[in-house]
Amino acid sequence: TSDAERADLERKKAENNKAKAEQIQSEIAQTKVLNSIRNTARQEQEAKNKEVAYKARKLLEEELKWQKEAIEDYVKTNSAVAKSMQERLDIEEKGMQDRLALLDKEKANGLIKQREYERQKRDIEQDYLKVRNELTIEAVQKEAEQYEMLNADKFDTEEALQEAIYQKKVEALEKEKMLKQEARDWDYNAEEEHQEKLQELKADYQGKLQGIKAQQEKEDENNRNAQKAAEKAQRDFDFADKLM
Repeated sequence: TSDAERADLERKKAENNKAKAEQIQSEIAQTKVLNSIRNTARQEQEAKNKEVAYKARKLLEEELKWQKEAIEDYVKTNSAVAKSMQERLDIEEKGMQDRLALLDKEKANGLIKQREYERQKRDIEQDYLKVRNELTIEAVQKEAEQYEMLNADKFDTEEALQEAIYQKKVEALEKEKMLKQEARDWDYNAEEEHQEKLQELKADYQGKLQGIKAQQEKEDENNRNAQKAAEKAQRDFDFADKLM
């Protein structure tokens, strides 16, 4: 092979390499254009998807807000006209269950985190328990207050009646303490107030017993005096009769 032939081969080889390089560069440029178009299209689609998701989220939040307000209106309106404690409790329990259902819906749709979900769930359950305890305590206290009126004729003596009333009121206080402890609504101050109420009840009970005893002693003295007066009158009558 002559030098001229080798030079011609090298030239052709260089031309081929250049052509391949240009082709590669062209393909790279085309790929970049295509990728740019795809990226733009993807970004536009993502933006549309985000907008759709945002609008859907806002609609869901608005719906849940309306449903929460409806639950609160239901509980408030129906509790005001409830005819018994059990009916009121049923209303409050339904309100709690509806609130929990909405909370589950919020969590399922990613509107709240797990920790916030657990906190709100605990608050809803505690609020119901507090209302239930308040209603139960109110009923127990009312029963204790009405006990004397409803049971006065069932006891032979006033002392026995007052003792039963005292025990009923003590039971009411202990029931209140137990319910509040269950609801975690009890502390040192509550215990101190509880003990003070027990002491007040005992002092009132003992005061009534002393009053009953004093009244009984006075009646006994009056009866003795009346008996003495009657006996004296009889003696005077007998003496006058003898004189006649």
